[in-house]
Amino acid sequence: MKFFRYFFSLLILTLVLACSNTASRNNQRGNSVSLDTLQYEMKIIDRIYPMQFHKDKDTTIIKIAYPFFDSSSALGKNLNDTVRERIILGKEDEEGNIIHINYHTIEEFVDSLLHEYKLFLGDSPISIPWYNYSNVEVLNNTPSLLSLKSFIRIYLGGMHEDISVVFDNFDTKSGKRLTIDDIFKNKRDENLLKIGEFYFKETRKIAQDNKLTDLGIFSADWSASNPKGGFYFNDNFLIDKDYLIFYYNEYEISSYSFGTTELKISLAEIRPYLKDSFKYE
Repeated sequence: MKFFRYFFSLLILTLVLACSNTASRNNQRGNSVSLDTLQYEMKIIDRIYPMQFHKDKDTTIIKIAYPFFDSSSALGKNLNDTVRERIILGKEDEEGNIIHINYHTIEEFVDSLLHEYKLFLGDSPISIPWYNYSNVEVLNNTPSLLSLKSFIRIYLGGMHEDISVVFDNFDTKSGKRLTIDDIFKNKRDENLLKIGEFYFKETRKIAQDNKLTDLGIFSADWSASNPKGGFYFNDNFLIDKDYLIFYYNEYEISSYSFGTTELKISLAEIRPYLKDSFKYE
């Protein structure tokens, strides 16, 4: 009986490992994924460059994963352009300003970044590792909606790393990238803003009787897009079947120390404020 129990356990373990290996192979670079409306292939760039004095320890690392869409359609080309823009905008100059360079491919951008690091090593008396971890994934794929999430984590010297999350939503029929004005009847509706502010405070554990601007959040002088100050809905949102999810990145609404905020609001609660054309299908 012990032999049969051992044999059965060994058989189960073998099957589990076989399934795991199959899943692993399916997730290797170049895996093609079929969508309802488009096809895309996941591409992975994995590059390292040894530090000058500690080649066996620290390295500059670039790991980028992103979907590459069938570009035979206008929508596919638009999606590829958006993905490239999200990843390349993770590059900064020495003063920390975002660099806008029209690289033709993400690979060209990576080559440029590594070249700059080599130049940095030649000019710097110390070796400081840089890194760029970028991941773009498809979150929604319905007959009418395709959504992307871009997660960018970079360090190119300076006081601290930069992390950002950006959502992009596309109407698959028109090919248009959706803004919050395409979702809400009026994003400045006072009652709608009260709902948003309520859940923002609840998410960040701020007492409801506190005024956000008095706490240095959503201040009038903080963002040019919010001249009057106070809570607002940004264009960095994700449409879910049950929620609208907004993401406020570092420095967007307050100081770096305030961090980021992911705000979820039930679609059922804000249904009266949504455009009649809005639907998730």
